[in-house]
Amino acid sequence: MHVWTTGFAFERNAVFNCPNYALQMEFIRHGDASCNWFRNCGSPEDTTAAIVTGVTFYNDVKESEIHHNEFEWSWFAVSLGSFVDSTTDFHHNHFSHINRVVDVGVTEDHRGPSHPNFNYNCIESCDYFNIYMNACSINDLAIDARNTYWGSASDGFIRSRFRDCNDATSIPPCPCVVYEPFLTECDAAEAGICGD
Repeated sequence: MHVWTTGFAFERNAVFNCPNYALQMEFIRHGDASCNWFRNCGSPEDTTAAIVTGVTFYNDVKESEIHHNEFEWSWFAVSLGSFVDSTTDFHHNHFSHINRVVDVGVTEDHRGPSHPNFNYNCIESCDYFNIYMNACSINDLAIDARNTYWGSASDGFIRSRFRDCNDATSIPPCPCVVYEPFLTECDAAEAGICGD
């Protein structure tokens, strides 16, 4: 589903086996995606750089919430284009068996940084990066990702799952993921699909 509607809501859906993005939100104000179950979207075996697919894609999204969703067995869970700013909140989502949880990119016109809030989420059994900062000359703002469970209570493990300011090889240097304080366990009652 590809949407451009202000006030858009995508709620209480089960989306399985989609070959590309299950949900694409572009030029959205006051959007809401909540209580959805996404499984096996974006070709989990796809490892080619030429085909970037995932579960959800956001571009120029403001004053919106993505919360209480379940993301399972997919390649990217959250792909960001340009201008997804800190008025957009990703919170209380559950991610499991995802290759890259958040991929911070840009759109083709490279218009501006994406730096949404990413708080109170639960990440378990994810294989690769939890947050991966791309195009750091454009995405030059820190991401607030505090109070999230990252799959371990080890600070070293958590930092190893970011491509951010701790990556000395990135030129120019990437901004930081602000992850402290972090949760030491997943609160399954709070993160994931809505109970009622």
